Amino acid sequence: MTQAAQRSGFRSAFGVREFRALWAAEALSQLGDQLARVALAVLVYSRTNSAALAALTIALSYTPSFLGSALLSGLADRFPPPRGHDRLRSALGEPRDPDGAARGAAHGCLRGDGWGLARRRSL
Repeated sequence: MTQAAQRSGFRSAFGVREFRALWAAEALSQLGDQLARVALAVLVYSRTNSAALAALTIALSYTPSFLGSALLSGLADRFPPPRGHDRLRSALGEPRDPDGAARGAAHGCLRGDGWGLARRRSL
């Protein structure tokens, strides 16, 4: 077995600080979603005294996730991401966007100079 094959796994993934932070954020998000579903079901049950409506509430809360993943996942690979994502990535600290514009372009957008003016300065 090669050294790369030995090092892959959960232990090596959780050895990366950024991955641990991302994983913890996702876990907290999922926990919050579950708590919201339960709270909504409790609210429905307390107002209607119907276990069937409470169960339907929880079932319907999963519908957007299932339908979104089943119906929209095929579209994600067919279309390029919107241009606004490049600006957002630059604003969040990525040094360069795919077109090669410098970080100053994002700062120009945040100051209100406009994307075009800031981009011309960086070229």
